Amino acid sequence: FDAALHGLAATAPVRIEDSTLWVEKGGDLAGAEEWGANARIFLTSTLKLSPGASLTIGPGAVVRCAPGVQIWVRPGATVAVNGTVTEPAVFVPDNTAQPWGGIWLQPQSGGNVARFTATGALFCSWGADDNWFTTPAGEPARTFPRHREQEPCVAVAAGAVCSLTDCALVGPAVSSHKRGAAFASNGGRLRITRTLVQRCITGGEQENCTELEIHSSAFLECLEPGVDPDGDTFTDADNDGLYLVPKAGNTYRLSKCVFGWVGDDGIDTGADGPGSVIVTGSWFETCTHEAISNSGVDRVPQLIGGVMFNNGQGMECGYGAPHSLVRDSALIGNMVGARFGDNYGNNSGTTGTSGTNQFIGDITVENSLSLYNGFHDVWAMDFSRWTPSNERLVLKNSKITNVPDLAAQNGAEDSGNAEWNPAADGGELARFMPVPGANVGVDFTLPPARQATLAEYPGAFDVRLSTFSRHEVSLRWRVAAKTDLHDTAETEIASGVLTWQPGETVRRISAPLPAGGRAPALVTVSLLDPAKAEVTGAPLWFFAAEQGPPTETLVPRASAGWSVFSKIPANPADHTAPWPPVDAASAAWTGAAFVESADWRADAVAPIGWGTIGSPAVTLGTAITERPITSYYRKTFTVSDPAALRSLVLESMADDGSAVYLNGARVSPAAWGLDASAPIFYDTLSSRYQANGANEGAYFPLTLTGASLPALLAAPALNVLAVEVHQDSAGSGDSVMDASLSAVLGTDAADGWGVAEINGSAFLYWTDPAWAPESSPTLDAASWRARPDLTSPFPLSGTEARLFFRLRR
Repeated sequence: FDAALHGLAATAPVRIEDSTLWVEKGGDLAGAEEWGANARIFLTSTLKLSPGASLTIGPGAVVRCAPGVQIWVRPGATVAVNGTVTEPAVFVPDNTAQPWGGIWLQPQSGGNVARFTATGALFCSWGADDNWFTTPAGEPARTFPRHREQEPCVAVAAGAVCSLTDCALVGPAVSSHKRGAAFASNGGRLRITRTLVQRCITGGEQENCTELEIHSSAFLECLEPGVDPDGDTFTDADNDGLYLVPKAGNTYRLSKCVFGWVGDDGIDTGADGPGSVIVTGSWFETCTHEAISNSGVDRVPQLIGGVMFNNGQGMECGYGAPHSLVRDSALIGNMVGARFGDNYGNNSGTTGTSGTNQFIGDITVENSLSLYNGFHDVWAMDFSRWTPSNERLVLKNSKITNVPDLAAQNGAEDSGNAEWNPAADGGELARFMPVPGANVGVDFTLPPARQATLAEYPGAFDVRLSTFSRHEVSLRWRVAAKTDLHDTAETEIASGVLTWQPGETVRRISAPLPAGGRAPALVTVSLLDPAKAEVTGAPLWFFAAEQGPPTETLVPRASAGWSVFSKIPANPADHTAPWPPVDAASAAWTGAAFVESADWRADAVAPIGWGTIGSPAVTLGTAITERPITSYYRKTFTVSDPAALRSLVLESMADDGSAVYLNGARVSPAAWGLDASAPIFYDTLSSRYQANGANEGAYFPLTLTGASLPALLAAPALNVLAVEVHQDSAGSGDSVMDASLSAVLGTDAADGWGVAEINGSAFLYWTDPAWAPESSPTLDAASWRARPDLTSPFPLSGTEARLFFRLRR
């Protein structure tokens, strides 16, 4: 597998087994067992390790888990997963829509503790039980504190020990699939090193742990299923990276970690009770509520040498009496940098020594930078009082950009603070940058889409750096338009230069479209010539909603005026007699000159047929009394100027197969169930079976152009659309027919397609909506694939290094 992203590249081998022999496991395990290197294990039921039992899993092993199965590790039992980074052991469900359960380390019994150690392991799509904390009969109580009920990947009960190194816990990529929590601990020991946790409900609640050490790890995308990780809507659902509640006298330690794209807090140190949480050298980004939320009487949460970037709030000192500390850190681009107070409105107490209603803690910000935060860099005001509590927020030897915030912090305990001077102070940011001195990324923040209609053009665009920079960053922007896709000339609507001072991350472009005059066919917004930055996204494209030549509907869907012939021949096996019979002038039923006899029922309204079809199901009328293998339908229509037709678009609904004719010429493909190279008789069965459900009511499109266009007659002469519908079996209990026909008008001279350029970027365009785009990376015949996702004009910037396109009609 070759992966590439913005100049970075990596290659990893993928081995595909021709066949796999699975060894089934489950139930009680009393002794020592080893699943060796590259083992293939199918866990069909919950595996329960008895006291003293041990399980060892080797590198490259795959543990395939049936829906909901768990691993129970009783006190005195041990599970050791000995994978490597290059040969990991993998725990995976049969299907991510049916996750497995998780691993439960049961509580200590005497001197016996449950142990789980994993190195080089991948845990994928766990968390089957949405109410896991209910205790099973005959087992120890699952007395875990928790804000969420979803099953954790690893639950560490009192006294149990869990150690993960070089591991990953990754939930399903399908956004609608169920997600579990990552961990749950109550009085156990949890050690995590170089481990990724991604796409779970929450990292989980870890309370009263005798040891909690997390280093060089990441907690990302802790969100409800289906929630956009880049969204900014806050729902108070405890989607925290971690919820940490240390017991009195204990200290939880985290270093060199990343918390990001979580629906609530990066770290929540909630609940009353003393204990310390010390976070060093860590990065918090896009935590919708707070990066670190602090509460609890005498809780001591600290951020040392960290970064809080683009969060709702950075460091908070909430209810109770926590003593929060931010030292040697950067709080940049948040809505609020550091705050004494809380965002909740139901806490009204102002005095006392305990309880969740008391705002009597304090927060110190020392030797830090709190810059360009949206509302406040430092804010000493809690929700319940809305009066300044500056004595509870102490600012020392720090720099901020909001001058009123600086003026508010002028008490005796505040000292050594200054307003940020980008030119003089920018170098101080180098130690906080992921790669000191490197270029940063730059792109639009929230466009309606990379490609949208002119009606969605917002007139203003926020442009954001991927992270702050110690340097001044600048680029040129330009908005350009074309009044016609064929034009070689373009018009500049607006242009300018954006400049970010050191520490700034968001700037705005204002470029409304000019009023009056001819509306443009295409508008692009481009970021050009960056300095100390790299543009990481493609330009924005806005195009007129109506593109291409005019169209005309000749036969609409569900129209009236159809004629129906539904009769069983006297001698069905006599294939020499045409069926339906020709008219008096020997004209066939598919032609425009055919004169219908009394056996044809006129003025039927489509869809026509019998039985129940479609999803949702529709029961058709019973006007057709004879229900043969094949039914025949005709509808006439007029065309004002056949010479103006560029293409025809035919849509056919048929259960099961159909042949379609225009003025006697067959136009339908064999894929619609009837061989185009062989004669079709009354008793010819369809090779296509439309299973009950959506397929029965689906419309299948076909574009006719060039040599495939049949000869049509100019009005007032009548043309005919004729359809015969064949069952796939003689005893089929339902049948349906509907069809539509529309024309794309204009001459070939008006056709437009090609590759053009605007604002320095190339685009592919075509003006006939009947054309279907296809692409191929190699030009091999088998590599071409339809691209219904592409619309004209299609920007070519940002595509693969080599990609070929063609238009088919």
